[in-house]
Amino acid sequence: MTLDPLVRNDDHGQITLAVGQVARTPSRAVRVPAETLQDLRYCGFDQVTSELLYCLKPVMIVSDLMGPRFDAVDLALRLTALGYDGPYRVLVRTSVRGAWMVRDEIRTIAPWIDFDLIAHASGS
Repeated sequence: MTLDPLVRNDDHGQITLAVGQVARTPSRAVRVPAETLQDLRYCGFDQVTSELLYCLKPVMIVSDLMGPRFDAVDLALRLTALGYDGPYRVLVRTSVRGAWMVRDEIRTIAPWIDFDLIAHASGS
């Protein structure tokens, strides 16, 4: 697979990669602190490859806790297998019970990734 030059991060800008369903709900993606979102790019779970990570050099990856084709555990395992060790944040509603247990589980199975949750109120 060869990536389009527009996808590359040749100038080494501050790119945040949004993976999965979050791409279909951009208003939720902006729950990440504004100073972090220098340049937001979107992709599907199946598009997360070593080539994409190499070309974009994201400073952070964000996703929802669960989506139609993958969940945060799946993405954390894929990122670990690809050698990613940067920040990975999961957007989660404050009403989701047990989300903090999921955080602990992902930190256990993917200890090299800087993982945490970003909580937001339902409907926002």
